[in-house]
Amino acid sequence: ANPVGRVLGNFVVEREIGRGGMGVVWLARQTSLDRPAVLKKLRRDLSETPEIHERFEREARAAAAVHHENVVAVYDCFRHRGDTYIAQEYVAGVDLHTAISRAGPFPPRIAALIALGVARGLEEIHAHGTVHRDLKPRNILLGQRGEVKVADFGIALASSGPAFTQPGLALGSPPYMSPEQMQGERVDARSDLFARGVVLYEMLTGQT
Repeated sequence: ANPVGRVLGNFVVEREIGRGGMGVVWLARQTSLDRPAVLKKLRRDLSETPEIHERFEREARAAAAVHHENVVAVYDCFRHRGDTYIAQEYVAGVDLHTAISRAGPFPPRIAALIALGVARGLEEIHAHGTVHRDLKPRNILLGQRGEVKVADFGIALASSGPAFTQPGLALGSPPYMSPEQMQGERVDARSDLFARGVVLYEMLTGQT
């Protein structure tokens, strides 16, 4: 059934904005505070897998604990009629992947400013003991007012394009993964810094 116009918890669905390997993504409005939000629904078959559902909720809580201008804010995580949802800040703009595909290589100063914003966001995420594990241009949002925001750390819900993340496999997207992450080994903050270097290279050259 078309969910547009439906009330899900404290949110009214306005339109679908993407699908990923773990769910569907909508633009919604949080009625209590009258503000836009991105609402992500975990796929029902994954939601009913206790291990995945527990991880989803645990990492949503970890994301909600981070408050920083360079990190997308998480508003809520809730269940509605058996489905699991996460609500997060809506950033009006485009993701870095779209920006690179449209504009090609960035001037070094612009690339450096975006990389600095990403670094500041990662610094805050790491200060909370969390590792992003899937930093890539699709998970870096560029706002219309010049904002740079890191999105989707630990949650692995791609808003567009195929998601590589699958239960039981190494988390991440191959072109941006550190060697230790590729091998399925335990990763720490340094793996995110590796991915940030790959993203910076892509901004400067227009290719991975």
